[in-house]
Amino acid sequence: MSNSQFEVTPAAIERIRLFFEGRTIKPIRIHKNDGFCVSSGLSLAVEEPEDGEVGFEIENYKFYIDPEVFRTVAPIKVDFSTTGFKIHSAIDISPKCPGCGEKGAWCTK
Repeated sequence: MSNSQFEVTPAAIERIRLFFEGRTIKPIRIHKNDGFCVSSGLSLAVEEPEDGEVGFEIENYKFYIDPEVFRTVAPIKVDFSTTGFKIHSAIDISPKCPGCGEKGAWCTK
């Protein structure tokens, strides 16, 4: 799985750099966030990778994601705007469910 399938924008790298300034740099996991319809999609977490996760190194930061999730949503682009991190992917992973109007990628209701 090549880096052409995973991108982190300069704006996101700058925000990550600011977050880790004065701290030990740790791995960043991209994971499926499907706890509630309003928060379904992908999110970032500063935590150790799980066994078998796919890894990418960009600007000395290491990103990890479950290989099955990656195959489902790639390519992925991590961006940052005034409202926070945005993770764009090949499929619609926005928070939608029957209560919100339609199903999203992870919603099974």
